[in-house]
Amino acid sequence: MDSSYYKLIDYFDSCRAKRNMTDYDYAGGIPDSEARELIKEAEGFLEITLDWLRTSYPNLLGK
Repeated sequence: MDSSYYKLIDYFDSCRAKRNMTDYDYAGGIPDSEARELIKEAEGFLEITLDWLRTSYPNLLGK
């Protein structure tokens, strides 16, 4: 992916780091609102990825 996705990559990486911290330090440290935001971003990224696959490698989706 090109540099236009760096902000999204940084976001997912910061979520990963926060998850790791809460796994080891304390439970329940991530508010529901942040979890919902991450789900929304992940769903958007899935659509971006599927669109890219449909355009670049349509045979991989089996449709």
